[in-house]
Order: sequence, then structure tokens, then C-alpha cells
Amino acid sequence: MGLHKTEANLKVAMRENEVILKEMNYQEHYGNFDPRSPEAYIIFSLYQHAFLEQSIELAGLIEKYFSQSGRYSRGVKQAGFLVLYMTAMPSVLVETGFLTNPDEEKFLSSSEGQQIIARAIYRAVRDYILRLDSLNRQQELHAAVDTVVTPGYYVQVMAIKNDDKVENVKLPELPYPVKMWRTDEWIRILAGPFDSKQEAKKALSVIRKEGFEDAFIRQID
Repeated sequence: MGLHKTEANLKVAMRENEVILKEMNYQEHYGNFDPRSPEAYIIFSLYQHAFLEQSIELAGLIEKYFSQSGRYSRGVKQAGFLVLYMTAMPSVLVETGFLTNPDEEKFLSSSEGQQIIARAIYRAVRDYILRLDSLNRQQELHAAVDTVVTPGYYVQVMAIKNDDKVENVKLPELPYPVKMWRTDEWIRILAGPFDSKQEAKKALSVIRKEGFEDAFIRQID
């Protein structure tokens, strides 16, 4: 559900939403919403604008998997249908076919057809969620990068030069506190701090046995 691009979209949305007028007490159920009022669709747009880009992305993924499964695509459209009204999240209306078409009716009624449709929608939602998880992890990692660390002795486990790769960094599981420290173009993975150089040497020995043979002691003033 997005901003209305043409008068035709608005008319289609108004016509389809008029079905609620057939319900008893529709004013009570739908908060005095009048599907014949153009002003109501301005409110629709305001509610949905915050999630417009996310909804389009999700719809695009569904269209992609529908097309890959051999379904004909009419493209991603935007309109103010009531079923998408006041949803506080990305939302899409999926049209899977036309029951008035005999071939479509047969496909939609078959177990195989339903599996194809369900699988396409599932894959789209899965990819969308995985992308969100990746973005959230990237944000968490960027937030975890320190520009200042307390003075002391550390063991530098590794370093990466391009901070665009931060989301690909998996912090090593070590028996010491581990943090990321940004300096100029480098992001350094540090273990510590340790109270003395002697303690740092002991930690260095353990860390190298964990497979980080290039690790070394670093004193930060």
C-alpha cells in the first residue's frame, strides 16, 4: 500500500473497499471509515508511508519467486486497499490468480499449485527476514566499534582495513574480553586489557594456540 500515483488507482481502491458497506455496524468496526471519501485515502497514505520502501521490497521478492516458479506477473502495484489499512509493519496484498479463469481455477485448487504459491511466498519472506537480520547485525557491530580504548596491555588478534567488511567479522570466542577498535582505516580486534605485560604474554600464548598465530601484544597509552 503506497502513495496514490493515479486517479485510476484511487477509483479501484474505493470500489473494492465499498464491500464493507454491506456489513452491519461497519462504522463501528472500521472507525467511521467511509470508503467513498477521497479524504480517507489521504490518511491511508500517511499511515503507510513509513513502511512504503520495505513493503515494495517485500512485494518485489514475492514477484521474483512467483516469476521463477512460472507464474505470470502483472508487476508490483500500489493502492489503498482496506486489508492493508493501519498495519504497523511492511504489508502486501498478494494476488495469486483469477478464479474466473478455468485454467487458473484448476491451478489454484490443486495441491501442486498451492504448494508452488506457498513456497514462493515463504522464500520471499525468508529472504526479507534474513536481509533484516543482516542489517541489524551490521548496525550492532558498527555500534560495538570503539574509537577510544582504555590504556593498558592488549593482545591484537587481527585487523581488517575496510570497515565495510565489519558485518562479515565474527568476533573470536576467547576466554578474555574482546572488542573492536577503529583507528584511521583499520579496525583492530583486541583482547584485554590486561593489568601487566606478563599477563598479556600469558594471554598471547593461549590466543595463539586458538589458531591466531599472528597475534601480538599491543600497549595502548
